[in-house]
Amino acid sequence: MMNPYMLNEYLDIHEVASLSVKGIVLNWKDYVSNNEVRELERKLLKAVRKDEIPARKYFSYNLIVFLHTWFNYFPKSCRIRMIPADVTELYKKWGYHDMCFNPEKTQSEAMSVPSKIPWIAPDNAFAELVSELWKKGYIGADSDSDALKKTALHFTVNSDADVLRKGLERKRLSGSSNFDSIPKANDFEEGTGCFSGIKPARKRRNKGGENIPE
Repeated sequence: MMNPYMLNEYLDIHEVASLSVKGIVLNWKDYVSNNEVRELERKLLKAVRKDEIPARKYFSYNLIVFLHTWFNYFPKSCRIRMIPADVTELYKKWGYHDMCFNPEKTQSEAMSVPSKIPWIAPDNAFAELVSELWKKGYIGADSDSDALKKTALHFTVNSDADVLRKGLERKRLSGSSNFDSIPKANDFEEGTGCFSGIKPARKRRNKGGENIPE
């Protein structure tokens, strides 16, 4: 298949998202079940609405925006089209490395990537923590899936955002959250943290003369 990055013709937003995530155009069940592709479509549509990327908007454009905004529904034949070169520039701005439109990383860049942080708990616990940090304002992302995609790359967990999101859903169904006590990021003033103002525990002396923290 010819690399569409070399073409100057317009591609449908579904084609762009599929190629970006998987390197191939997904159809039918593969497309519908891939939340990573759907999430990228949502971000691309948001960029089109803000005129961050030139796009051909056909007569059904306003209807598509309405359906997606109010019903989270994205018609398969939405006919919003863009040029691959414009997508490349947008991805550079986002710092997003995709499977198709971004230039290959050099060997030196690949060697400079730091090693992943070990995560020894179950993956669904990681997904639950990331989701809670995102909701509390510690992670800049557009959704649970976006937050998982951005953070999983840095840890020794399954990097598939769809798998992590499904694990998160199962964890939520099984009981209450383990991270409800995490404070919101905007609860702190600049220069302070969650451990500020905490004094060391006093020590008491037992009968044997050993100091024991209270």
